[in-house]
This record gives sequence, structure tokens and C-alpha cells, in this order.
Amino acid sequence: MAAVADHFLAQNPLQEGWLIFYGPEHQGVAEECLGKLCVVQVKDGPTLLKTLKRGSRKGLFRLESWNAPPREDVRLAWAARVIDIRPR
Repeated sequence: MAAVADHFLAQNPLQEGWLIFYGPEHQGVAEECLGKLCVVQVKDGPTLLKTLKRGSRKGLFRLESWNAPPREDVRLAWAARVIDIRPR
């Protein structure tokens, strides 16, 4: 899968228009995603580019980024590891 960084996904040092390759996308969050840069789908919310950490309870996650405070105890629909990022 691929996404184009827009103002919602683009984070320093990423720039708008860069290609973000990720996958595979599946329901839930695989253990391999923890501690990694991922594209995540917040349950009933936006798709974000974040580093994924465990939350305070099972099924909740801490989302960290380069340019914003962490989001604590977020419920996700899915997460997929970033494979590559390329300027366009």
C-alpha cells in the first residue's frame, strides 16, 4: 500500500507530497508494529503517521510523532508498518 503525505500525514522531516509505503494493512494491531513507525487508522477517526507504543490498558495505544505531543490511550482500527518513504 502507499499513501501520499498531506497536511494531516506530513510530519517534520516529511514534506507534503512524499510517498509513504506501508503494509500489509489488516484489522487490529500486530505485535510487530509496536515501537515502529506506522500508518494507523484511529477507530472512528483519522489516518495518521505515528510511532506506536503500548497504552495503559489492553487494546489502547500511545501514538508518538515528531511534531506533536503524544496521544495517549487511543483505540485503533488497524496499524501497518512503514516500509519506505520517498520524496516525489
